[in-house]
Amino acid sequence: MIGYDIRPTILCDFTRDRNELQDTLRRFTSPAFTDSNLFDALIDTLDRSRKLKGKLPFSLISTGLNTFSRHTYQEALEKCKRTNASIYAVSVGQKARLMAESYGAISPEANMELLVADNQLRSFAEYTGGRLFSPRFETELPSIFNNISVMLRNQYSIAYASSNTKRDGKYRKIRVEMNSSLSPKRKAVKLKRSPAKDYQARLN
Repeated sequence: MIGYDIRPTILCDFTRDRNELQDTLRRFTSPAFTDSNLFDALIDTLDRSRKLKGKLPFSLISTGLNTFSRHTYQEALEKCKRTNASIYAVSVGQKARLMAESYGAISPEANMELLVADNQLRSFAEYTGGRLFSPRFETELPSIFNNISVMLRNQYSIAYASSNTKRDGKYRKIRVEMNSSLSPKRKAVKLKRSPAKDYQARLN
């Protein structure tokens, strides 16, 4: 579990102790709207996990705002494209934006900044095969994390080896077709691919 402001900090290492995790979660009380170096924290976390095997799920709980990161949004997005992680982003900025909007306490500039921040979180999630959640109420959080758990238990990974052995950094086009089976009631089982839009993979 990693917290970040100016720099990312490991607050709890890998553990099976739920009490330790609960104690760490209690340290998070409110989202940071200043000194929030999201891009640096995201890249640092993905770098730390690069030696771990398999597809790794991450929950990114953030406003999506970035202040003084050394890295750019584009660099963070490129890192997401090359990672073996799935990012499930939970935006806490929308709740703050809607609340401030209802009281007329947010400027058009601040409103736009939070909308852009949400879009950045969405792109990090979609490019890694994850998903963005934007809860309006805290009571939505248990169902969100339950949905993430269900999605992780109902996924398939497909490996691909190109017949073109040249590692020239060029893009390859891949076509994937899914054939749905029938349920006991003779209805087609609905399948969903993730990410929700088509992306290209480059061989390096």
